[in-house]
Amino acid sequence: MTIVRNGTIVADFYNNPLYPRDELHVLHSVTKSIVSALVGIAIEKGHIDGVDARLLDVFPGREVQNLDARKRRITIRDLLSMQTGLHSRDSYLYAHEGLFALQHSEDWLQFALDLPMAAEPGERFDYSNISTFLLAVILMETTGHDPLDFANKHLFAPLGIDDVRWEWNSVGQPIAWARMWLRPNDLAKLGLLYLQRGRWKGEQIVPSDWVHESVTPFAYPPTAVDVLNADMSPNRDASTRSWVATRFLRPFSDGYGYQWWLDRDGTYAAMGTSGQFLIVAPEQDLVFVAMSKSRGLAQFVPARLFQDFVLPAVLSDAPLPENPSALAKLRALAGPPELVESASPVAKLPGVATRVSGVTYAMETNPFNTDQIRFVFDPERDYAELNYTARETWEVRYDVGLDGVRRFTETNAGVFAAVGEWTSEDTFAVDVELVGYSTFDRWEFTFERGAIRVTEFSISGDYVYAGKAE
Repeated sequence: MTIVRNGTIVADFYNNPLYPRDELHVLHSVTKSIVSALVGIAIEKGHIDGVDARLLDVFPGREVQNLDARKRRITIRDLLSMQTGLHSRDSYLYAHEGLFALQHSEDWLQFALDLPMAAEPGERFDYSNISTFLLAVILMETTGHDPLDFANKHLFAPLGIDDVRWEWNSVGQPIAWARMWLRPNDLAKLGLLYLQRGRWKGEQIVPSDWVHESVTPFAYPPTAVDVLNADMSPNRDASTRSWVATRFLRPFSDGYGYQWWLDRDGTYAAMGTSGQFLIVAPEQDLVFVAMSKSRGLAQFVPARLFQDFVLPAVLSDAPLPENPSALAKLRALAGPPELVESASPVAKLPGVATRVSGVTYAMETNPFNTDQIRFVFDPERDYAELNYTARETWEVRYDVGLDGVRRFTETNAGVFAAVGEWTSEDTFAVDVELVGYSTFDRWEFTFERGAIRVTEFSISGDYVYAGKAE
């Protein structure tokens, strides 16, 4: 957690022993609010005609399916405010069904443009990851630049942010709805930039009018209760759950601006799944950042901490008297705490470990595009080796501790910390965390004759899929 008050960092806590200070952390859907800022900059520079520019006019050479008058009317404002009318079914309300379908398609842009319409643009709030993807592709098309290059030049460099990671698909398009990584303090700079109406050290980075418009409500999530089935019929159960969550469980759902969540008290937030928050409180001149790893309702704990502890701690607009003991406590809590793990004797490998060691398994279609899996088990080692390809661009190899101690392996996808054990004669379980990714997974690999079955417990759900030895 990072707290900025009156332009000064007043608290900076790192509580995860696996996550060192100043490391990058995944933002998940906080990325959407950064894409919004880039759109504002692109409009100000004349690359995009404005928020009333129509989506299909940006791609005049594309033949689009399910084309009707409603789809022709979709504007950039509709994309920004999650009111396109497209039947994307790509949020948590739909178990990300449409998002997985997009990622399995050969042409993500064509898939998105071909989606059927479910409503008139501007009529229905429907939180959509694909909407933000379309905004990023519009940035590419209109600026002629890679969106990260554009961001580095026009947003990050002026803020002194020099270390950003943004994951891409195999054809060079950003996974714009998520997968950006920043340091916590650098994310706080973005909140401070908006608090200062887009100005930084005397320079206007994001247009002031854009900042104001971005945090103005154009959509109202509490009215969006019509979760639709694939055939566009209402899903009553899911709609009821959405109604309850929006009104009683989800913070910052009073309104929605341009990829920002709004509260009636004037605070606004960029939010990412599993507890990523950038909260701006203009009245208190305060910015709050939290990066965490949580599931279910626990992912909203940072917002509760902000409301119940941070805001009440604001006592005065004038400097408080010096308090050396409180300052010492803050510094003591800054962390992170030391990771302490003790090795235990390594159990003898079961016979199946020798038979499957070095075997490559070709995987059936699965949500994460995992193509191949291969293990190496060596009775002389206290760790195993796991190799796999996934998510179009990942080619991962990391070590898995067999003695109860996590092994840390740097890969092209980041640093993995993994420990594993044989839970039966034919099943090997791996607990793994991608450092800074905000969550941890458990994989259970069951080896059968010439085949493997994978049970994956992840942030987006539990999945079972299989593969065969090549």
